Amino acid sequence: ARTPTKDEWQELMDNTTSTWITRNGVNGRLLTAPNGKSIFLPAAGFRDGSSLIATGEDGFYWSSTLHADNPSYAWTFLFYSGYQGMDGYTRGGGVSVRAVRASQN
Repeated sequence: ARTPTKDEWQELMDNTTSTWITRNGVNGRLLTAPNGKSIFLPAAGFRDGSSLIATGEDGFYWSSTLHADNPSYAWTFLFYSGYQGMDGYTRGGGVSVRAVRASQN
């Protein structure tokens, strides 16, 4: 397993329908492909030192792509109830990881 790239997160956004939902009491985004397959990403917030912030409100997921203008930042897939997109986040911060399988070439 590995961390997805910025382009892979973008491809997921471009090729799915995204809905803000609550599943089993957890807020997050349900991304559904045209073939009906879906993935639920919890809005787990982020960690700043020992504080957990925005749990249930924001989702941040790492990509493996460094930010070209500032390599101390990496791209993250960011979402909340009314938005989803890509943004840079300090690599020293604590955000979620959603690993993907290595390709089976």
